[in-house]
Amino acid sequence: IQLGPGRLLKLQRDSTVPYVAMTFQQGGGNALLTPAQQGLAELTARTLTDGYGSMDAQQVEQWFSERAASLSASAGLQTFSVSITGPARFTRDYFRQLDSMLRTPHFSQKDMERQVQNMLAALVRRQDNPQALLFSRVRQFLFPGHCYGFDSLGTPDQLRHITRKDVQDFW
Repeated sequence: IQLGPGRLLKLQRDSTVPYVAMTFQQGGGNALLTPAQQGLAELTARTLTDGYGSMDAQQVEQWFSERAASLSASAGLQTFSVSITGPARFTRDYFRQLDSMLRTPHFSQKDMERQVQNMLAALVRRQDNPQALLFSRVRQFLFPGHCYGFDSLGTPDQLRHITRKDVQDFW
């Protein structure tokens, strides 16, 4: 299914399973960032699912909850992904939700501020997890100045300076 320029969705059906798992993936993530923009891809992923079309974050959460389904988005080193899982009988509805999310995300200031606070808290928690702290430092050491060495959470200073326009332009 062609979803727009550079956005192709491939489906593989298995009618023996009454559950569906869909993942939309496109090029993106940290590979599109400069060193000063670290954290932007992750913030975009986190706020993408917080409201789109005519629904705010609570309505999105309720819609998926009522269908025993889940929605998530993530930014990787070179990709940006959105995943939906749930009962197969709602597959057409999932496609409508995915279409609305990809075309009309809100990226509201309120949701962005909440997600920035969540990311700042994750940075603090990481300080208490030696393995996570080491992993974040190793990438920076192995790939200095390259997107593979970027911290997906960014730094507190970088996060505080990301604007709604930055997120919209990145998307």
